[in-house]
Amino acid sequence: MPKKTVLFNQTIGISVTVETDSTDQEEILEQALEEAPGSICAQCSGWGQSWSRTDDGELEPGVFKGKYEIYEEGE
Repeated sequence: MPKKTVLFNQTIGISVTVETDSTDQEEILEQALEEAPGSICAQCSGWGQSWSRTDDGELEPGVFKGKYEIYEEGE
């Protein structure tokens, strides 16, 4: 019987908590990007399975009213 492959798209979100006294959004964003995960592991990618998952590794910061969505603990 012929095999068929179905493509699905998925949107995920990642949050990164950093410790900083800075109020500069660009500086906070850079620090968070340095600590963010780079990609998914082989098992999570479906390596050796009948399915596969890709991750382009590109993170885009959330923006609300022209500012990055950065929140302090307790907000």
